[in-house]
Amino acid sequence: MDDTTKAALRERLHASEARVSEQITLLDERAREAQTPDEVAFSTAETLQDEAGLAMEREKEQVLLRSNQGLLREIRAALARLDHDAYGRCGNCGQPIDPRRLQAVPHATLCLACQAKAERRRGVGR
Repeated sequence: MDDTTKAALRERLHASEARVSEQITLLDERAREAQTPDEVAFSTAETLQDEAGLAMEREKEQVLLRSNQGLLREIRAALARLDHDAYGRCGNCGQPIDPRRLQAVPHATLCLACQAKAERRRGVGR
């Protein structure tokens, strides 16, 4: 991989890293705000319904937070692979990952064939 391509990839991965880090920060802030005690509420059906909706919203945000944290780890691992000249090789079979796949998913660790096998094993797409 030439230096120009490497520099472009590094820039793209750093931009993704910054975007995902910002999303994590926002979700963390929301989670901390949700944990602060609110005013004492009356136990009415409407209040209970509101609390249930808020609980569901907090759970969705926690799932999104964990997903973004995983994505951030993948992006940082891709940057490390780029630094160690291991970027663009399948972590399973060692073959080059199609550049079109890397264009779509710059942090990809598997070629399409190995990714399909992994998804079949996990039951994805069923």
